Amino acid sequence: MDKLVPNPRHRELQEVLQKIQARGRTLERALDQAVKQFAGGSVWVGPSANRFGQALTHHRKRLRTTVDETITQVEAELKATDREVHASTLRGGYLN
Repeated sequence: MDKLVPNPRHRELQEVLQKIQARGRTLERALDQAVKQFAGGSVWVGPSANRFGQALTHHRKRLRTTVDETITQVEAELKATDREVHASTLRGGYLN
């Protein structure tokens, strides 16, 4: 009978998920200080500043949503990927 071996695709997806989680959280926090400074009104004031601050807040929210959606998509793919596969399905360490 064909031996079960770790699925390299599953391992790759785990690594991708870890990287996205770590780097995504860093990206999410990248705009926090700027948004906080604009909200305090001490950086720049006036109508243009208000519009810029609103846009900055919008982009921070959009960035967070995109990171969360990406994590969800990779988690779904990981869940749908077998942890082990039959050795005969591998060629050079990758699925045929």
